[in-house]
Amino acid sequence: MTNNQFLSDDAIKRADQDFLNRANFAERLADSILTQRNEGSLVVGLYAPWGAGKTSVLNLINARLEQQEKVIVAHFNPWQVNSQEEILKKLFLLIGQSIGEKLKGSKETVKETVDQIGGLVKGASSILGFPIDISGISKAIGDTKLEDLKNKIFKLMTEWNGGQLVIIIDDIDRLDKDELFFLFKTVKLTATFPNTVYLLSMDDKMVAKAITKRFSDGDEAAGEKFLEKIVQVPVRIPKSRLGDLGDFTMNKILDAVSKFDEPTKSYLSDEMKQVFISKFRELVLPNIGTPRMAIRYVNAISLTCGLVKDEVNHLQFLLCEALKIFFAKEYEFVKNNPDWFLMNKMGNHQVRVPTEDQEKLRRQLRLEMNYSEEQESLSIKLLKFLFPNFRKNISGNQFSISFGESSYEKSISQSRYFDRYFSYNIAKGELADADFDLFLLEMEALSEEDTKGKLLDLIYPSKQKELIHHLYRCQGAIVEDWEKGKKLIRSLCLFELGFWGNVGEYSERSRVYSFIHDCFKSRADKVLSDEDFTFLEELLSSSFKEVSWHIFNWIKSSYNYGEQFISERQLNDISVILMNRYVDESGDPPFYIAYEGDSNLNKFICQTMRQQDSERLSRILEKSFEEDSENRVKSFLRNFENAIRTNGRQYRYNLESGWFEEIKGYTPSQVLLRIINHVVDIDSEEVVFFGVGDERITKGEGQTDLNLLRQFKHFCAEQGITLDTELADE
Repeated sequence: MTNNQFLSDDAIKRADQDFLNRANFAERLADSILTQRNEGSLVVGLYAPWGAGKTSVLNLINARLEQQEKVIVAHFNPWQVNSQEEILKKLFLLIGQSIGEKLKGSKETVKETVDQIGGLVKGASSILGFPIDISGISKAIGDTKLEDLKNKIFKLMTEWNGGQLVIIIDDIDRLDKDELFFLFKTVKLTATFPNTVYLLSMDDKMVAKAITKRFSDGDEAAGEKFLEKIVQVPVRIPKSRLGDLGDFTMNKILDAVSKFDEPTKSYLSDEMKQVFISKFRELVLPNIGTPRMAIRYVNAISLTCGLVKDEVNHLQFLLCEALKIFFAKEYEFVKNNPDWFLMNKMGNHQVRVPTEDQEKLRRQLRLEMNYSEEQESLSIKLLKFLFPNFRKNISGNQFSISFGESSYEKSISQSRYFDRYFSYNIAKGELADADFDLFLLEMEALSEEDTKGKLLDLIYPSKQKELIHHLYRCQGAIVEDWEKGKKLIRSLCLFELGFWGNVGEYSERSRVYSFIHDCFKSRADKVLSDEDFTFLEELLSSSFKEVSWHIFNWIKSSYNYGEQFISERQLNDISVILMNRYVDESGDPPFYIAYEGDSNLNKFICQTMRQQDSERLSRILEKSFEEDSENRVKSFLRNFENAIRTNGRQYRYNLESGWFEEIKGYTPSQVLLRIINHVVDIDSEEVVFFGVGDERITKGEGQTDLNLLRQFKHFCAEQGITLDTELADE
């Protein structure tokens, strides 16, 4: 099949077009017909359902018969007739024309008889659909009786020594009940010609049912009995063997999807192809009863697979289209009840549906799809394969994925992709998978700044969430092609922090830096290689420092929680890089003023500098307290007090002893105490420590800067630290 070409439902005409091994049956039946020599006619019924290839078999029989010198094959079309007389006239015209063509140049009596038959009805050529020579008619025959014409044809057949007439009548099952009745009466009335075989092609069950409707009593057996009186030899076309039908269908499907192959990527990977072939033969093929059904499926795939190319899982899409063609009820049930089938929002199948809901699902299935727990249908097995959540919900059992993870990319069971399998389109506001894949392909030739510009084009307007989805979707390919991956990561780091929106555990901002962290983690073999670590150092040194801070926090958290893909030395090295950036770029005022409000960052700077160069930290702090001493001490200490978050707001409440000990390691307590003692009203009230559940905290009556200073002074007093204490004591 060439590009953009659909399979025709037209019947085949030659044996070399036969992919379903019907030629041998047709040739044997034709040979059997050739052996028939009877004084009367033989009526053979060729039976098969719609779409089973009856016309193809008739064409193969015809091709075999026409090779014989003394055989006349006449094809009679009984459509659009309104009376038995009209059917008879059309039939006699056909027989006369057929014999006349075969016996050209025979004796005059034969020619005269043929001409009389041809001139029976004015405009006979228009009835038959081909020209009839009625020249030389010496007398009008408009009043000739049909019985007389029948006798003339009988005489013709008798005088034709050794000749055989085969009358093929196709598409009988498309006639209405009255047309059928007229046709069969005609066959019965004319089935006396010698050496004549009527070959009647039909779906016998549909024809018998239609004939039944003509009888007033509606006896279903009446139509079958009527048919038995007409057809002497019923022959049922063998059902196409599943193996032949499967090979035919599979070859055509693979041919249809191959036109969407690319030089470096096939529409179906080798893994997907093997899974599809297996599931097709197990779950779909038994429902493909006829070649016509196979062609419907292939043509549906030919039309729709291009609409969703790269936007869905191609393997699952082919099976979903099979669900639509062969299991229409199940297809509609899935489309209208997605909650039974989809993963949860976290992207997994592990949320168990309550038992009562599982029973509700089973009741719906029994009602709408004749579901049986005892004998599971192929359609249910197919649904279980496509939707692991459905498998669990209907059985209550856990499951395991039995084939490669790549088969679940863009899965029909993911809410993001589900509708695409039914609408053949992507939702408004979504970033097409194909567009992002093309971006990755073209990125190799782009600079980092141009890559950033392309990213902006892709996600404008407000599609940051879409971009992050595609980053994770393509993470494996990005990590594998690491030079391209590094360029993409650098480009992502060219965006300022605010571009990604608000911070939060599942915010776009958090996820994009989590993605960068995950890329480095995927690259590590226990720990990052020197080359990859050098790239990480460069990234943290050159990106916006706020961006670097978020990436660093993901890496540090991973290290602290045991997912260590960098060594302790590597963590210390990047800590120092980041600390120096923040301190150097803060200038004056000092870092804890420049980054006021980010207590985690300021504590990180203090802790890292203390480990690297404690004297430097002490010098920076002591020098900073020389100006605007009271306010700067307050700003510094606020980084170490605890806070609680309620209803979206953060409330300060205590400086605790642990952080007091930490502060002592950063700068001598006396330096701070000397400043605190000069604060007005420092001793006018008692120090207050708040409990976590203290209502004053959230009512605006909690912690104050003055009480924070008192808490620090309180810990100094507890440890006997005064202005007279030797600094060396600490």
